[in-house]
Amino acid sequence: IALVQASVYAARQGEELPATLRPALADLRDDIPDVAPCDYKDDTVRELCPRGDPDADRTLVVLGNSHGRMWIPAFERIAEEAGWRTYYLVKPNCTAADLLVSDLDNNNAPWTACSDFREWAIDQIDALHPDLTVLASSGPNPVIYTADGRAVRQADPDRMTVTQDGWESSFERIAPLTDRVVLLRDVPKNPEDPGPCLTGSDVDLGTCAFTPLPEQEADSDASVAAAEATGTEHLDPGKWVCWDGTCPMVVGDTITYRDRGHLTATYAGDLAD
Repeated sequence: IALVQASVYAARQGEELPATLRPALADLRDDIPDVAPCDYKDDTVRELCPRGDPDADRTLVVLGNSHGRMWIPAFERIAEEAGWRTYYLVKPNCTAADLLVSDLDNNNAPWTACSDFREWAIDQIDALHPDLTVLASSGPNPVIYTADGRAVRQADPDRMTVTQDGWESSFERIAPLTDRVVLLRDVPKNPEDPGPCLTGSDVDLGTCAFTPLPEQEADSDASVAAAEATGTEHLDPGKWVCWDGTCPMVVGDTITYRDRGHLTATYAGDLAD
């Protein structure tokens, strides 16, 4: 936390970028945790891939979308050092909230494959009965479909209520299936892509620092409200990426985000402690 605060101060002072960055700018887009062969982006994949310490007595499951996947380097380090068997049930764009969401690759039509995957994932949690289940996910996709088929978009006044209801449903369904369930609140979203920003001309530590996008914060607030309503533990990682309303793109010598919303695998691993 102190390093984040110091990095915000350095950004506000316009200090120079470090001579060497982790990851290197050329590798920024590819600094993504590996999930093979359990890459649930493929709708046909329905297998479990135990990781961490496969022989451990304790089991951790992470359920979410790519914003759950981004935390794998941290969880793997914890698992290997402390003795946990891990499963990452993470499907890109498929929120952990119990909602029918839009398919970003199909003109925002209802994405039943996401709902099918979530049901399968909950069945796996039931079978595994993990010691700990972590829900880590960005907010729902631009369109949410209610039970009666109504499309709820970002500007809809009911958006927050529908989103919170979806999260509450997930917490209530998963709680009896695991010894402990925790929400890992999503990290703030950047209005600008860090790659082009950091490779621009006359860049200093303050050039790419950002203020979190309000709409993303609203979705995250809905997940926390649902956790509080259901008595679910929740953790806010915002203090590890932002301070005093500013999110530095470089903390120490490490680039924090690989794109607008995902932490770099390098920085996620650094946050294991």
